[in-house]
Amino acid sequence: PGHPADTLRRENEALRGSLARMQRAMTHVLDAPANGDSDAAVLEWRQALNELQDIDKHYQRKEHLFFACLERHGIMGPSKVMWGKDDEIRSLLKDLAAALRERETTVAEWKLLAATTGAAAVNTIQEMFYKEEQILLPICLQHFTEDEWGEIWASSPRYGWCLVEPLE
Repeated sequence: PGHPADTLRRENEALRGSLARMQRAMTHVLDAPANGDSDAAVLEWRQALNELQDIDKHYQRKEHLFFACLERHGIMGPSKVMWGKDDEIRSLLKDLAAALRERETTVAEWKLLAATTGAAAVNTIQEMFYKEEQILLPICLQHFTEDEWGEIWASSPRYGWCLVEPLE
């Protein structure tokens, strides 16, 4: 508890909850009749998306602390691939947020948004959970020293926490 790897995993669990709420809301939008009312589902979607946008803190900490340490060990592959995917996720979430702010949107337009940008965001975020937990963290745990983990822990507050606070 409190270790940067534990905090990253706990943040992923919290993000999974927000992502599941967003998926449920998108399903409600997709299931709504074409001439029906989707306001409640869109509100639920907005709320879940607001939580998911906290992912930027998670990614900044990973990019600036974990990746920097990996590169000191001569390990470049994960950071190059993941940073690009992180940017893709940020862009998808930004596009969703802009679209969900629109007030004069038809149910058909909400459905299209859920089926395209929404689905892409969900899939890409889920893929990143896997990459972080099955690729990034095992490499970090294998190569980082206690002092390096201490540096990451000490520098982490600069970026903030995503949906959860680290444990003691």
